[in-house]
Amino acid sequence: RARIARDLHDGPLQKAMFLAGVSEATLRDREGVARELAVELRELCARLRPAILDDLGLVPALEWLLEQTAQGFTVTPRLTLRGLTEDDRLAPDAELALFRVTQEAVSNALKHGRATSIHVSLARTTDSIQLSVIDDGRGLAITGAPTGGLGVPGMRERLRQVGGNVAVASNGRTGTVVTASIPYLVHQVQ
Repeated sequence: RARIARDLHDGPLQKAMFLAGVSEATLRDREGVARELAVELRELCARLRPAILDDLGLVPALEWLLEQTAQGFTVTPRLTLRGLTEDDRLAPDAELALFRVTQEAVSNALKHGRATSIHVSLARTTDSIQLSVIDDGRGLAITGAPTGGLGVPGMRERLRQVGGNVAVASNGRTGTVVTASIPYLVHQVQ
């Protein structure tokens, strides 16, 4: 149940909240988000996991996520890779965790930070995969007090399940940096 709650929160709920609450969104933005919402709900119902991860892997899934973000919002997303290629595969749970953390960080940058630029970086070291999502938004106030939201706790839980961790940094004025790290585990094809 917790996993399903995170999946619903990380994708469809974010889009539904955007449709319901952002008054400055253009009609094009809303129509695009509504189409994305329908696609995500179909995928979630069918497999509870984005099909692109199974079919193509993490890097193509991140590229797709950022392309969708660029089409639906007035934001410039960018993906850089270091030590990984589009063809590299990780363990399925690791790919899903990193994809969902990126999705949540991008959603937060748009919804809370109103970012115009988002940079996603994925790097492989000898023994880990490092993910960072950096935005130029308004930042967020990190007071240590729980907000009642599922976003950051959901990121932590997803990464904990694959032996990783996440940190969120912001000075409350200029941008937010989300950094995640997981052990480097290669997907074994059987």
